[in-house]
Amino acid sequence: MLSSAESDLVRRDRAIPGLGIVLDPDAFVGALRRAEPEADLRMAQVMYVRYKPQRYCRVAYRLDLAGTELDVDVRACRREDLAQWLEAQSWASGARPLEPSCLLRLVLGCWTRQAEATDVLSLSSEIGFICPRLARQADALARRLAGQLAGAPAVHCVMHGDFSANQVLVGQEAVAIIDLDWACYGDPADDLGNFIAQAERKALHSELAPGRVELLREAMLEGYRLATKRPLPQRIGLYTAVEVFRRARFPFRGREPDWPQRTEALLKRAGAILDSLS
Repeated sequence: MLSSAESDLVRRDRAIPGLGIVLDPDAFVGALRRAEPEADLRMAQVMYVRYKPQRYCRVAYRLDLAGTELDVDVRACRREDLAQWLEAQSWASGARPLEPSCLLRLVLGCWTRQAEATDVLSLSSEIGFICPRLARQADALARRLAGQLAGAPAVHCVMHGDFSANQVLVGQEAVAIIDLDWACYGDPADDLGNFIAQAERKALHSELAPGRVELLREAMLEGYRLATKRPLPQRIGLYTAVEVFRRARFPFRGREPDWPQRTEALLKRAGAILDSLS
């Protein structure tokens, strides 16, 4: 069953047919049972949500099908986008691997200052649509962040693009970094800020003591400095605020309990970090 906030979101976004069905596990299970009445479908659990207001909603579900877990990807989108999306899916399923050199040239794009600023402003619109009472707060914070990003000098270093503790594998004799889907050229301070932002979010969820965040930050930055033998990148604090702000959409995506309140807490924390840099 949808919460009151989610029901309000579905009511306001009439551009996406079926939005209420893909967001509501009970409605989704009902639709599947009507389509496949002989299937032994017992339950469905939302794993995460990717939502662009008035464009599409992509939901990852884990189904219990006759006692077997099955992960499925469900998408609701505008009618005019459906044919294009289906065509893209057909092309992807038949695609052949590229040569490694070609793949690198395609993947390692440049995360420019303008692209960063545009992304932050776009995210504020998304947050404001999902939770209207936070729209002005998200917009004001996004404009401050975007202004500082747009005014910063360009930096072109290879970066991970989504670096956090989840992307590091530690063995007895070696360490590996995984998940390079977002690798690009950009500001390495973004990777460091993203790592710290993950710890900030865990502290807001009481999964990590607030004092541990600073200890993790100091240890990680000291290790980075020793490993690179270079001064730390500038703007780590700015990117920490940016990445905490970007995480403000995660509570809704993960269908976390009290997600509007958790969204607001992340916005407040991002603002506090940005204020501390003044």
